[in-house]
Amino acid sequence: MAGLACLMPMMLTGCYTFSYLPSQPAPETRLALDLTDRGRAAEFEHLGPDVVRVEGYLVSLDDSAYTVRMERSVNIRGNSTPWNGEVVHIRTDYVATAREKRFSTAKSVLLAGVTAAGIVGFIATRGLIGSGSGGTTSNPPPPNGT
Repeated sequence: MAGLACLMPMMLTGCYTFSYLPSQPAPETRLALDLTDRGRAAEFEHLGPDVVRVEGYLVSLDDSAYTVRMERSVNIRGNSTPWNGEVVHIRTDYVATAREKRFSTAKSVLLAGVTAAGIVGFIATRGLIGSGSGGTTSNPPPPNGT
């Protein structure tokens, strides 16, 4: 059961794909912005140390800046830090790559199928499901002396 509990966050998260952001993305588009080195240094006070990517929902975009309702940031080591929807402004010249983040039904179904098969295989090879035949029932021996 502990193994299943460990897999639940992965199964609930699902899988996503990234594609290039359209030139005129709609508000609330889920996006990921990869920062330039200059952007990482300039946004240090607002985003934290060593942040290389920010993910969230587009509030607005103009010629000079993205306004993003933050979901998480990812640092140079790949560690993710969750945010609570705080709004940040990131200059467009601080962004190396802007991508749209989309939920992938096909990848998520594949992940769920592989996970389920792994769980079934684990249970089957460990004999964790009993067959219900627990032995024979017999009367207990009589007490000594009778």
